[in-house]
Amino acid sequence: AIDAFVMASKAETVGMVTLEAMASGTPVIGSNAGGTIEILQNGKLGYLFETLNANSLAEKITLFIQQPNHFSSKELQEGVAKFSHHLVFDKVEKQLQQF
Repeated sequence: AIDAFVMASKAETVGMVTLEAMASGTPVIGSNAGGTIEILQNGKLGYLFETLNANSLAEKITLFIQQPNHFSSKELQEGVAKFSHHLVFDKVEKQLQQF
């Protein structure tokens, strides 16, 4: 049981841990790099901090503490649905069929 999840990596392609946190309704504070930007929809579904910037991370943690319910569990779970492996597989399959 955690209040928020911090994804502090330099870059992620498909951040499965980020998706798992969101699927469980846990807000994410993520590095503004790689796939995390898309997963958090440019900050609409989580807080983004500047990569390798401790002050930026601290600001986002403080913002979360001040507004712990800014992102609802339902909103997070709905946002992560577009990354379902079934949907992603279907998209890849359609792309491959074009060749």
